[in-house]
Amino acid sequence: MQPPGTDAFISTLIEVNENEGFTDETVIDDTRVVVEHRIEPLPTGNTRITYRTHITGPAADEIGPLVTGDFCDVLQSLKKIAELK
Repeated sequence: MQPPGTDAFISTLIEVNENEGFTDETVIDDTRVVVEHRIEPLPTGNTRITYRTHITGPAADEIGPLVTGDFCDVLQSLKKIAELK
């Protein structure tokens, strides 16, 4: 991942569960960002997509809003793409 105007960050998949989701980890200096991406089929035939973020370390308060600030937009974009299929 490379935010505009910054060096690229390396994210590592630390858990992958087929048809359930995955978890990735990014370490920036001494701050650890773990994001869980989950999909859950619903009885209605729809699918629930959930992001959960755990941020720990000295810059957690600063990095947190940068990491999670676009989640709503990302989920809305995923919804639009899924509705086209």
